[in-house]
Amino acid sequence: MEFLSLIGQGEDYVADVWDEWLEDRTGFLASAVVGGRAVGLSHLIDLGHGEWWLEGLRVDPRLHGRHIGSHLHEYQVEQWLATDGTIVRLVTRRDRSAVHRMCAKTGFARTATVAELSFEAADGGHRFQSVVPEEADRAVPRLLASPAHTGMGGLMDLGWRFARIEDDRIAAAAREGRLWTWGKGEGLLATRFEEGSEGRMLAVSAIAPPERDVPDFLQDIPRLARSMGTRSGLWLAPEPLPDLGDLARAGYHPEPSDPLWIFERRR
Repeated sequence: MEFLSLIGQGEDYVADVWDEWLEDRTGFLASAVVGGRAVGLSHLIDLGHGEWWLEGLRVDPRLHGRHIGSHLHEYQVEQWLATDGTIVRLVTRRDRSAVHRMCAKTGFARTATVAELSFEAADGGHRFQSVVPEEADRAVPRLLASPAHTGMGGLMDLGWRFARIEDDRIAAAAREGRLWTWGKGEGLLATRFEEGSEGRMLAVSAIAPPERDVPDFLQDIPRLARSMGTRSGLWLAPEPLPDLGDLARAGYHPEPSDPLWIFERRR
């Protein structure tokens, strides 16, 4: 916690999930120590279906340049190789060239680029209807066929962790009231909740816009957010983005930070 306070103006999310990571009995939480003091950390988590996720690579900024991050990354890759996992992924910013070199050195390849789009909840009626669990299996092929996911290799957002669209993940969304059809069934949407600086947000987890009426579909998502009691929302959308004019009219705003690059390594 001491060196994390020096990262991101003291607002690093790792502090909020530290206890959760400590209690993870199926993954690996690694700490780098110099002179008896923790100076780095990394978390490797099992997402199921043979998919693993690397996250939380942090190094004390006072010790940059000593390859601590590389040592942690290589150590965690070794831990993954000792499991029966078939794939491991991570996400980083487009401007993090040091991480890109580290990924290349350890056999990772970039598979997708993701932009952060934010929106404010909006008043008005929407045309989303919740999907009952018994019909959730029909949603998977449609989501996988959507250009929004072919551009991401069929991945969905599980909360800043990306994994394949699978039957059980979509079924869970339906059971929890987070899976929606739009209009007369032309569009599909899976959502999740996320805690933001201003409270709970509605985030897009998987999306299949209709072939037509895309602007109307996108405009209804902020209205859905309002109906669910949230004030804002987030969509980690694959690049290239839909028409920027349509996005702006629907209330979406690209975040100023660099896009995210998803890297993965397979057996």
